[in-house]
Amino acid sequence: MTETTRKHSTHPIVTALLLLVILRICVLAVSSFINRESLWGWATATGFHLGMTLLIGGLFLLVWKLVYLSPLRALVTAAALIALSALLFLSLSDPILFAIIGERLTPSTLRHFAGWGLFQSDYFWKPVIAYWPAVLSGVSFLALFILWMLWQFVRLGLRPSLTPLSWRAAFLTPMAGAVLAGGIFYVFPQVLQPVEMDYLAQATGADGARLGMSEADAIKSIRNFAGLPQGAEWADDTYPLIYRWREPPAAPAVKPDIFVFVVESMRGESLKPTNPGGQNLVSVPAIEDMAAHGVVFQHFLSNGFPSGPGFVGISSGAWMHPVKRLDAAYPDTAFDRLGSRLRSDGYHTGVITYDVRYDDKTRWVYNVFEDVVDGVAKGLPSSDAVTADEFIKWVGAADGDGSNKPIFGMYFTKEPHLPYAYQDDSGGWTFGKDLAVNYAHSIHGMDAQLARVFAALKQRARWKDTVVIILGDHANFLNQGTSTGQPVNDTNFTGAIISGGSAIIGQPRINQEPSSQSDIATTVLALAGDWRPAMTLGRDLLSASPARPPRALAIRNGGSRLDVGLETMMLPGHSATRAVLTPSLLPSVPGTQAMPPAGEVADAIRIWAWLIEHNRVWNPDVLK
Repeated sequence: MTETTRKHSTHPIVTALLLLVILRICVLAVSSFINRESLWGWATATGFHLGMTLLIGGLFLLVWKLVYLSPLRALVTAAALIALSALLFLSLSDPILFAIIGERLTPSTLRHFAGWGLFQSDYFWKPVIAYWPAVLSGVSFLALFILWMLWQFVRLGLRPSLTPLSWRAAFLTPMAGAVLAGGIFYVFPQVLQPVEMDYLAQATGADGARLGMSEADAIKSIRNFAGLPQGAEWADDTYPLIYRWREPPAAPAVKPDIFVFVVESMRGESLKPTNPGGQNLVSVPAIEDMAAHGVVFQHFLSNGFPSGPGFVGISSGAWMHPVKRLDAAYPDTAFDRLGSRLRSDGYHTGVITYDVRYDDKTRWVYNVFEDVVDGVAKGLPSSDAVTADEFIKWVGAADGDGSNKPIFGMYFTKEPHLPYAYQDDSGGWTFGKDLAVNYAHSIHGMDAQLARVFAALKQRARWKDTVVIILGDHANFLNQGTSTGQPVNDTNFTGAIISGGSAIIGQPRINQEPSSQSDIATTVLALAGDWRPAMTLGRDLLSASPARPPRALAIRNGGSRLDVGLETMMLPGHSATRAVLTPSLLPSVPGTQAMPPAGEVADAIRIWAWLIEHNRVWNPDVLK
């Protein structure tokens, strides 16, 4: 190659920019196909991503043109190639992460998993190992891209004279990107943004929710949407969702013991009690026995995904934030937490789990519950058998402490967790390629440990005054080829069971009204006879006539879902303009409330996020 010919070589920044544009178009096409986005939705997202990519790359080209010294131009080229390689990494890893946990690669997600340690956790690596061919392809592509960029830099970047750049290209490239991205964002402000924009917005605090109306109108709007429990009234405009009882009901003669069993990845679609005619049904005799003697909720959703948000929804009656993790991103925001308020109301409270730090529940456990029994912290093996042993010991110790306090306990299982490992005949842990088979084995093994726990509870003198609640922290996929960040049945339909004596819960029955984790806190407070002011967003599932309508609101990073009566509304990206209304995705019965307009739902989610961000959810002083 002659020197004259080499002067017409393509600029390495331009080459990297073109490759990044092609990759992002392909990734968006695959993502839109998986998430069943409309052609228009794909086009607007692709146009916006294209504009932002041209803007970023074009700015590097402009800086390169503005500096005249060859060493400085080489330095700009190096910085550009590093930055574009980083964007390529994000473009590949973000959709993989989103498919696994439904969240983008943002500071909120990293904080939740103790920073970049996310990529060292089983939560990330087990699914990656299960689907290693696809992941290996992406990693190989990234490695080849970086090696090729290094070669381009050594060959051309260190000799800027070989890649001349016109002023027209230097100015028009970022200008075209800004016009394209700005125009699309102006018309479609809810367009899917590139991951680097989400990351920077969160890192700089520029992603806060905006009311879009006066504060007084926002309070009125979210109160109308949330509704009030029977016999309650709003207590305070500063904390607009706190309610108090006009005439508190009488406390129960005997406060029952209440145990909430949270099953990891409990798929309502796979359980006979919650989906008797379904496919891929599993054998869980202990859970099925509790269902036969209790109330089965066949249209029950988790309010979020994955485990951390599930714990928050169950233990506080709150909805999730549409973008960030409540359990990681808002340590200073107060919530009405069952563990602390029941503890102050005379209950002996405790959490029993194999590892509190898993999915980082520490802020929601320590200094909230009286007892925290953490198997890993005690140096014990991480297994459901150990958790069962620890729970039985804990209940025995609480019974024998002489306080005669009622007990409120939350029990968290380890399995079945994707890819649903289970013990084989030799006692070793394994999993295969068929997730449905893995799941059946894994949840059956976990159920055997619950059988031991339930048998121990039934031996207690207080069994007749005991309520057992069984639900999932979330569901999960059996086919990750259908992964999506939206709250579909595979991720949010867990089903639930409330079992206990007929004097407490009534006769065994099936309930097909929409319900969710946010109803659990309201139900537990009613069972415990705690009629102090509260901030829960659900209804009493055991009440014959709750004022709040039966419905379920699930919020994930990729979208929201509202189930009311015989209808389901999906809001991809939490956007009212993209709402899709369909017949109910689960067994259901006609409701007393019509499906609210999509704009009202989107407003409620945004206002709720604003209350969280401004620490106006809960004031613990009201309990005094």
